[in-house]
Amino acid sequence: MKIKIMLLIFVNLINITAKSQLIDKYGIEIGINQSNQYWNYKKLSSLSNWQGNKIGIVGNLFLEKNVNNYLYLKSSFGYIQKGYYNDIKITPINGEDIHIKDNNVYFQNMLMDLSLKLQPFKLNINPYFLIGIRSDYLFKYKGAIIVYNGEEQEIDRDLYDKYNKFNVGGIIGVGFTIRKTFSIEFIYNPNITKNYNSDFISIKERCFSLTLGLNISNFIRKEE
Repeated sequence: MKIKIMLLIFVNLINITAKSQLIDKYGIEIGINQSNQYWNYKKLSSLSNWQGNKIGIVGNLFLEKNVNNYLYLKSSFGYIQKGYYNDIKITPINGEDIHIKDNNVYFQNMLMDLSLKLQPFKLNINPYFLIGIRSDYLFKYKGAIIVYNGEEQEIDRDLYDKYNKFNVGGIIGVGFTIRKTFSIEFIYNPNITKNYNSDFISIKERCFSLTLGLNISNFIRKEE
């Protein structure tokens, strides 16, 4: 319910700001991302490592405001699916019926970005650079699944229940706009805050994403 309310607020904000000309550009971006997590075992450092990479999807609405001829303020609101591949090993004991059904771990998040966009040229295919922050709100998750004696069990569910629901990370990105209408964007998003932290282990996330964007405001202005 909270997510629907946030989405409605953001959509209404786009309508209001577009009509009042408080923003210069708005549109949508859709793509894929690759994410994983670093599990740092504080008392057993030899076990610390990155988990397996996981491919997910990302989609968001974006707004842009011109600061000057080359600098823009960009904000985004949307959905991103993160996670990792849990490469667990199971050795049955005394003839137990146990096996892995699904190694994939998913974390579903709402995202909100705020970044500075530098676009130093004015070309038909125009490069730009991004730097900023991203905040994620975790609202749903699924662990790896094993089958034990015919029953499915979700691994590490108790741990994920303790994860921080709200996290903040950095944004470093590059992209290209094509004829002011389409864009291709690559973003590296390392977490600043920890997903989980205890005396025994700390967990941090990183994500790489590639999106295609559509400048909807450009179509509307052409029609007008």
